[in-house]
Amino acid sequence: MYFPADNPGFSNLTRNAAIFIFALLLLAVVFLSWKIMSLRNIPAESSSANYYGLDFFFKDLQEKQDYQNTLHLVFSYPDSARTLATEAIQDFEKQQNELAQLPYYNILGVSFFLQSDYNASLEYFYHTLHLAHEYNIDNKTANVYQNIGAVFTSLGYYSDALSYLLKANSLFEQMQDSLNHAGSQNNIGCIYLEIGAFDKAKQNFDIAYNKYREMDHPTGMASVLNQLGKYFKKLNKPDSAVYYYDQAISIGTEIHNHYALSSAFLKKGKLLSDLDDHKEAIAYYLKSDSVSLQIDHMQGRSSANLAIAKSYLRKSEFDRAFSFATKAHDVAREIGNKKIEFQVNEIFSRIFEKKEDYENALKYRNLAIDQKDELQKQSQAYQIYSLEIEQLNRDKEMHQMLITEQHMRISRKSNQLYLTIVSALALLTILSFVYYFIVSKIRQKQSTQNFENKIRHSLDMTKAVLEAEIQERKRIGMEMHDGLGPLLGLVKLNITNIMVDDDLSQKKKNELLKNAAANLDEILKEMKFISKNLAPLILFEKGFESAIKDLVIRLQNLKYLKVHLSMNGWDGNVDPYVEHSLYRAVLEVINNIINHANASTVNIEVLKYGKEITVIIEDDGVGFDPAISKSKGLGLKNAATRIEGLHGRFYIDSMPDRGTIIIMDLPNGELTKMKNENNKVVSY
Repeated sequence: MYFPADNPGFSNLTRNAAIFIFALLLLAVVFLSWKIMSLRNIPAESSSANYYGLDFFFKDLQEKQDYQNTLHLVFSYPDSARTLATEAIQDFEKQQNELAQLPYYNILGVSFFLQSDYNASLEYFYHTLHLAHEYNIDNKTANVYQNIGAVFTSLGYYSDALSYLLKANSLFEQMQDSLNHAGSQNNIGCIYLEIGAFDKAKQNFDIAYNKYREMDHPTGMASVLNQLGKYFKKLNKPDSAVYYYDQAISIGTEIHNHYALSSAFLKKGKLLSDLDDHKEAIAYYLKSDSVSLQIDHMQGRSSANLAIAKSYLRKSEFDRAFSFATKAHDVAREIGNKKIEFQVNEIFSRIFEKKEDYENALKYRNLAIDQKDELQKQSQAYQIYSLEIEQLNRDKEMHQMLITEQHMRISRKSNQLYLTIVSALALLTILSFVYYFIVSKIRQKQSTQNFENKIRHSLDMTKAVLEAEIQERKRIGMEMHDGLGPLLGLVKLNITNIMVDDDLSQKKKNELLKNAAANLDEILKEMKFISKNLAPLILFEKGFESAIKDLVIRLQNLKYLKVHLSMNGWDGNVDPYVEHSLYRAVLEVINNIINHANASTVNIEVLKYGKEITVIIEDDGVGFDPAISKSKGLGLKNAATRIEGLHGRFYIDSMPDRGTIIIMDLPNGELTKMKNENNKVVSY
């Protein structure tokens, strides 16, 4: 839209009216939002997944470290981890901290799962899931889904297992939790592998392995490599299977992961056994048993001994087969693993059948059948847990549906309210134009007054800067007159005596020349001192930081004054003009302290945060009343003028007999340059 250039009042009025209308719209939006929130009976919940880290569950660093140590321990020493988890839960129960118990219940479930106590495992996973649903913690919900899926996989309930794993996978993907997402992909691949969907299995394994490799997570990589070995074994590609098992063993050995090693040794042993290399297979089974023993991995031990018994049975070494089957049976009974028990009894039956002891063969065959039937009956307990978990999921879905329905009601009310507000705004828009026509002259007058005030302030600042320069020149003149003048007079007197009096002895002339040389040295020192006070060379060559440190070193030579310097955040990215002005301001303050404060200690602190610079100078001198001394101290006045000329602030905090604190604050120490109308860079 175009407005004539000769009508600036109308343009300004329109602009102001637009600002006013925007303000009204903003108020309307704020009011609408407040009204909508006031209609809510329940808190708004995000549709995205809720992820909570350890800080959500634990109060301090020690609690987090204890949990992480327990979590790392569970895969190597489940019993020890379970003891620590139980103690932690008891401690948090005393503190009535239910949230902190949740991760430890999950560890208990994992510890029982690793030892094949599936009933206890599901019990603790169910309790963990209940708490995760109650507090709406989606990442823990996903973890428990994944763990329950692993339990059902071990039990052979692949459909239920896949259902839970897919739920976990979806939540992990929503939360962008790459580590657990990779784990769920690996577990889903295992399900597809068991049901013969090899292409889908390989696809999931590849996704999981690539994610673990990107994260440099060797434990996860070893787990996937184990599954890839099993995948190629099922495809009847033993060479490829051996390659992946060896890769898993190599990683497990390198990171000392006994659980991964136990699985890899066992799987490679089964592959070798299928290839009729029973001697080498037994060697790997024994390795699996050994590492399982180190971590009290009872399922691993029983599986390894059962596999050894099968190998010896194939070799027709029935006594050895019976011995290792007995070991597997004892371990299975110790951990209550009925599944391995009935498998061992099947081996017993086959051993006695080969030995033509048909009575015992029939006995163990019937026992195995009874145990298998008992396992099927026990599966009802797992199904009950599954039903309870599904009910928890349905309750959460119902809760989400109620929230969605309530949000829809709120939305309808909000729309009605919105239409009302829009109508009111239309009326307010018309009134706003009338209002601004009435007050336009007042606003123009205020604008003119502000402009005049700015010009007046600019003139005052210019006058103050000129006054500071005049005072500086006076001081320089006095230093040269009082310091250099007398010394130059002495040099002239000595040289004149030599030139005028021809009767002077050589010894006297030498003495006069020596005095003149000494006076010249004093002149040089005085000139150097004046030069350093004006603008030390080190300020231009090395910058503000080196110049301030050099100043402090010179001040420390004054035996009656102790000076401490602290510089934080100084990166050297400061305009030279700012450095010079800031240095001169500091020098003015220091000179004021030396001449008037009678101080024994001075603390100088320089802080730079981003573009902002703050200098704090504190002394323990006699102090003064800033209100009374406002018109007297030219040094501090000059320092303040320099800082305010950089659009900074100069503060004085002092009282008689209490010392003084000077604070110089520059909001922008880097971008101090701008362009004038001739497009030349100037400093302000």
